[in-house]
Amino acid sequence: MCIRDSCTSNLAVVNLSKALTHIGWEDESAKKSITEGIVMSLERIGQSDIRRHFHFMREFLGAKDSLQGDCADKLLRSVLESAEEKPKEKVICLIRLLVWLAHELPLVAEWSRENGDCITLLQKELDNMAIPIHNSFESNKKIKALIKCLENIKEGKEFSLEEHIEGIKTMYYEKYLVDSEVLYYDMKSKRWKQCVVNLVLDEMIYLTDESSSGKNVGWVEVESDCLAAIINQDVRMEETDLASKNT
Repeated sequence: MCIRDSCTSNLAVVNLSKALTHIGWEDESAKKSITEGIVMSLERIGQSDIRRHFHFMREFLGAKDSLQGDCADKLLRSVLESAEEKPKEKVICLIRLLVWLAHELPLVAEWSRENGDCITLLQKELDNMAIPIHNSFESNKKIKALIKCLENIKEGKEFSLEEHIEGIKTMYYEKYLVDSEVLYYDMKSKRWKQCVVNLVLDEMIYLTDESSSGKNVGWVEVESDCLAAIINQDVRMEETDLASKNT
């Protein structure tokens, strides 16, 4: 399994991560196979793949079964091993992934504290990269921000992600919040419906139709023409206009 190949959309990340987390629950053989697949995928990670790997691993490592400790240890050590003798860009990708996971999951933060010597090695690796003659000022600033985050993780301190590495946060977290109301254009009834946001996952939101006794609409991409934020004025869109956008 390669996450970058298997998950070509945000919806695919949601479905695959939830399905494999369920399959691996308290099943040592299945969890081992899934873990090995993620390790293989990490070997090929690139800048454009970090977000998908983060959301997948956050779901998978968030499962609180009896096998999760060993699974997390293997996965996180693979992140460190994948960073060895790799190009600078790949090393930074993997460290950002580790920082994001530690920020979101107590299990990863605890592992990082217990393996402080490994985190120190990553800091030294980054410190060697932060050479002004080789980097722009902005590049060095990002590297220093990563080093600072790793130090806080190692010492068990609470930390907020620096603006330079806050890539898991996007405009969509601000635009659509859980329990907020939005308008959704139903293609079958050809009319707008008022819905509630139940879940937010990066560029996807999960909607419930208020007018149908809580009937689930499902996952919708935030950039879809079928979505509109509720504002003070009425939202009106001719069917022909919507049809032209979808062609």
